[in-house]
Order: sequence, then C-alpha cells, then structure tokens
Amino acid sequence: MIYILIPVHNRKIFTRDCLASLDKQTCKDYKLVVIDDGSSDGTREMLAAEFPGVTVLTGDGNLWWTRSINKGVDYALKRGSNNDYILTLNNDLIVNEDYLSSLLSCTLAHPGSLIGSVSVDINDNERIYDGGVSINFWTAKHRVFNQGEKLSAILRESSGIFPVSTLPGRGTLIPFQVFTTIGLYNFKHFPHYGADYEFSARARKAGFNLLINYKAVVKSHIRETGISKAKVSIRDYFFNIRSSSSLSYRYHFALNISSNPLQILSYLLFDTGRNLYRYARGLIGS
Repeated sequence: MIYILIPVHNRKIFTRDCLASLDKQTCKDYKLVVIDDGSSDGTREMLAAEFPGVTVLTGDGNLWWTRSINKGVDYALKRGSNNDYILTLNNDLIVNEDYLSSLLSCTLAHPGSLIGSVSVDINDNERIYDGGVSINFWTAKHRVFNQGEKLSAILRESSGIFPVSTLPGRGTLIPFQVFTTIGLYNFKHFPHYGADYEFSARARKAGFNLLINYKAVVKSHIRETGISKAKVSIRDYFFNIRSSSSLSYRYHFALNISSNPLQILSYLLFDTGRNLYRYARGLIGS
C-alpha cells in the first residue's frame, strides 16, 4: 500500500487537477491523504463533493509544509505495515497514468531505497527541470542532472535510474522503515522549506540509497514553487521560511548532513559565499 500525502493551503484548482490525475492510475493499491492547512478558498468543500474517498486531515494554517507532512506520516504509520510506503507529493503536480507503477517497479528492484521523480515543466513535458541533485558536502557545490535536456533522449541512452544526494518532497516514495529508523521531518529547524532535502540527506547518512527514476514523471507548475527571487527584499531572501536561501535553513542543513566539524565549517563558508553572491548578482540584474 502507498499512502500518498499531499499538503495543501488554498490553490483549489491545482489540488483538483492533481487528484484527478491520481484517479487515473493503473496501480490501485494506494490511499490518498490530503492535509488541508486552513484553506479558505473552498478546498475542503471541493474535496468532499468531488473526491469523497480522499482522507482529509486539517490544520489551522500554522502547520506549514513540515508539520502537514508529519501529520500525514503519523496517520499512515498508525494504519499501515512495515511493507507499505509513503509518497510525498505537492498539489501543483500532474502525473501520468503509469506514475505509481513506475515508482513501485523501481523500489522493488532497489529495496529499501528512497525513489524520487524526475520533474518537467507542465508547459513543456519533454524538457527536464529537475533531474536530481548531486552535492559536494565539502564545497556546497550543487549540480542538477540533465536540466534542460530532453527526457526521451536520456531514457534512450540509459536505464533512467540515477543515485542522488538529496530528494525533494515533490514526488518521493519512502519505505516505512526509513521513518522508523530516522524519525520524522525536522519541523524545528525546517518548518516549511528544506525539510524534504534534510530528511533525505539524513536517510542517506543512515545508509539508505537515494535514487531518481526518470520513468516516474511529475509535471510541475514551476513558477508556483517557493517565493520569487526577483527584486526580493533582504529580509525575505535570507530569513523567509519559504525561501531556499534562508540562512537558518542552510545553517542547520550543513549541521545535520556533515560528518565532522571541519566539514560543517567548510560547507557553511562556501555556501554562504555563494548565497551572498547570488543575491548581489540579482540586485545588479534588476
């Protein structure tokens, strides 16, 4: 059984389209759990009227991404078995009919691994937006695999299965045993952004393999992710919990994924330097 966890806060139209694509799956061994964190746009009513089989957990608007997902994980762990899986998914995604079966085939071939999805722009399904990330944990250098490449070309030339350093919450299949081994997502230090990357990096550190499966495709509303970096204030860029450049997030990520104090220091120095450079370059460009 796959427990599909989808945290939502408004954006009712996205949620409807996402759930409609999941209704068409060839694999039927799944349960949909939507965590509605205080939506005010009629999301709750739409779910009840159009998707009565979906389990809805609720919040008051203060769960953010991490506590929403943890609420769903807790629900699933109390009802499932050790052979079950959790799939974290965003509501701004559309998936193909073979999406779940592709994830299951991969996890059966690589038992115990966390399996991520390849992300394409919903407006251009052939071009890879996020093909997986490699991180040098000494220099904080991030490299996104195959960004901008044609998905069909990559699949012709390879198995489409690649090891990565972290995985996002945007379509990652996780065996129950990962949660029973390393715990839940870290809300204290990653209330909204970064909890997915820290969790998967922590799983990798604990000995679990992280893989991305190019046959499991999520079509993403790329422009709706996170906060816009165009002309953003210093406060929002470095301190907003929805910003990938949050200093708090990046500090605790380095702290949790590094193996020793020297590596922590090295990662932070390089990462902070790049972060400041990107902001300054953005100011000049604007």
